[in-house]
Amino acid sequence: MTKGEVITLVLNRCGRRADDTVLAGFMSTEFDNLLNSLEQGVQLAGGGTFYPWFLLSQAETAYTVAGESRIQLPPNFIDEYEDGALWVRATTADEWTELVKEELDDLEKKYGSVASTAWDMPVAYAITSQEWRLFPVPDQAYQLRTFVYRGVADMADTDSSVWTTDGLQLVVASLGEICAKFYLYNAALGQTFELAVAKEAARLHTLSVARDMSNREPYVGPS
Repeated sequence: MTKGEVITLVLNRCGRRADDTVLAGFMSTEFDNLLNSLEQGVQLAGGGTFYPWFLLSQAETAYTVAGESRIQLPPNFIDEYEDGALWVRATTADEWTELVKEELDDLEKKYGSVASTAWDMPVAYAITSQEWRLFPVPDQAYQLRTFVYRGVADMADTDSSVWTTDGLQLVVASLGEICAKFYLYNAALGQTFELAVAKEAARLHTLSVARDMSNREPYVGPS
């Protein structure tokens, strides 16, 4: 479904006409805010948050440059995959090695020299707000594979995304709860949507855990 179709569906489930342009406009803004919130972690009724499986961007390719330790984070980056975000491929063999994540200060102390004689294949990294820092500094071009959670770009009414396909029912229930509670002041309807949110969040969490366990060691070899 598109963003516009999701809003129309929510309005219909709330008993409002789809041509209520004022309310639809508010729902468009709430839709954007909702996705921003969900991409910080879906809340579980019993406490805790998780990232849905469909936000995991697997095995994207990046390349190092000799003498440059910085790799830009992917667009719409949310967080790193918990079981290995960066892998490097040795140039002399078809082997992939997971880079160890450490604190930037510790790595700078350990690999403080930037002299070309100290450059080598990276074995560790740190993350900052905008980039990964590789250590030691790469001595040549290496292929990297990245595993990260990525959000979706801003959506127009005619756009669809993983949130309106794989995450559709959670989005519909969440947006319906917002509409019922804060715009229609219908507590009973709001509670119905709230229960649907909790049920759908639990379902997505179960699916995400199952997919993660089946792929606990991500395959990073040649595709």
